[in-house]
Amino acid sequence: MIPSRRHTPSDDRHRDEVLGRRLEELDDPQHGPGYWAALGRRLEAARAAEASAETPEHVSASRKTLRLDRRRAWRLVAAGAAMAAAVAVVALFGLPGVVEKTGPPAVEAEPVVARALRALASTRTLTADYVSREFDRTGSTAVSVERFHIVMRADGSSRATTILPPDNGDAGETAYHFIDTAYDAGTGIHRIYQETRSSEAGGQSGMAVSSASKTVGCAIGEPDREQGTTLKFAAFAAALRTARDGRARAQTFEGRPAWIVSCRLTATSASPLASDTQPAPPYDRLSVTIDKATGMPVRVRLWSDDILRVERRLENVVVNGALPAHAFSFSPPLGVSFDRRDDGFRLTTLDKLRARSGGALLPGALPAGYRLAVAATAARSPSLDRRLQGSSITALRYARGFDALTITTRDVRGLRRPPELDPFLYEWVGAPSRPDEVLLTSGAFAGATARVLVAPLTVPHLWVTRDGTLLTVGGAAGVNELVAIAESMEVER
Repeated sequence: MIPSRRHTPSDDRHRDEVLGRRLEELDDPQHGPGYWAALGRRLEAARAAEASAETPEHVSASRKTLRLDRRRAWRLVAAGAAMAAAVAVVALFGLPGVVEKTGPPAVEAEPVVARALRALASTRTLTADYVSREFDRTGSTAVSVERFHIVMRADGSSRATTILPPDNGDAGETAYHFIDTAYDAGTGIHRIYQETRSSEAGGQSGMAVSSASKTVGCAIGEPDREQGTTLKFAAFAAALRTARDGRARAQTFEGRPAWIVSCRLTATSASPLASDTQPAPPYDRLSVTIDKATGMPVRVRLWSDDILRVERRLENVVVNGALPAHAFSFSPPLGVSFDRRDDGFRLTTLDKLRARSGGALLPGALPAGYRLAVAATAARSPSLDRRLQGSSITALRYARGFDALTITTRDVRGLRRPPELDPFLYEWVGAPSRPDEVLLTSGAFAGATARVLVAPLTVPHLWVTRDGTLLTVGGAAGVNELVAIAESMEVER
């Protein structure tokens, strides 16, 4: 006999939390013109008909049944609430094998995704509040929350400032960690100011510790130490491309008309940064919220077994607004001075690269609309991974609005670096269990096996090694585009 388990209040809380999250995903009803006026006329007509039919006999009968109706009222309310919950779940997830016939009709996601990709490719500036949340296994508690005010420009310049929690007032000083980071792509300078305050027992004010750093000669993109915000629009674009075969529904986001594009995901793996004791679960469902007016993707969510696990969202978005002259530069507070360092990259031009002894490995084909934004060289990479550092590095950054591609080559002879080691060492959120392997058939790397990784919330990238030269391509592109770029690499003089 299977022992029964006692129902506990935590079961109700978990049920309510899951149901609440599903209700939040419901689409707002989209009523046609004149709906509310027509509804008012129908209600008024119903009231008039009821009044005309109110005979003395009818009133007497109504009074006789009043107490019975009241006794049944709570049952009807409970049944109605249960029915509403069931309808909500069905409206959100659908019934197996049943075509949904209620609510706003779903449409193919492809046109909506295409609109969002065009928006990313044409955006010049962006200001917004960026919120990142990761949830525990129940989906009820955020185990990691980050909030930044961000300012971005299409040339790669960016600034991110921590949004601190509200002051507790009389409760004493609040512990916090404040960061202001600014990267100016035009100068290659990255500035960081950090301030940490600890709270002491009894509400006593803790000590504040401040530091500031200024880095020149910054790397212009991954897989070297990338500067600027952690918001990667190439990862948003990858999520969109994954969802293009799904369905789209009309909804609202922050009171604005929006589209919700959702799809099921194929097999995924845990994050390599997760601990051995509590590995991150695979993600099986993805949704992207797209603002209708701007086409900008403003929220990405990942689920595991219908439990929300990851959310990245933009709030208070302003697209293509004017930016202050010094939006990407600042001085530290009085009494704090910059610690200075040099990452070793120096800006250059394609002509100078071609004039070098042996010429330069350059792409012969790029996705439509991409133009060279910046080129740089370095004797050695500032990457924290010694197996990636290499030497004689050339980095090229191409831009198309907020879309960006970074192509790097470097000499990795003498490094103990297995070819399958992914040089893009940030967290893979929802990445496949292994990258695709593609045999390149043309260009300077013909005959070598390239590895390609494209997944939601991960910057799409490719890497391949031949004759001691490592090529990396990363950014807003699909698998075929990444492979086409790799196969177009040739030495130019």
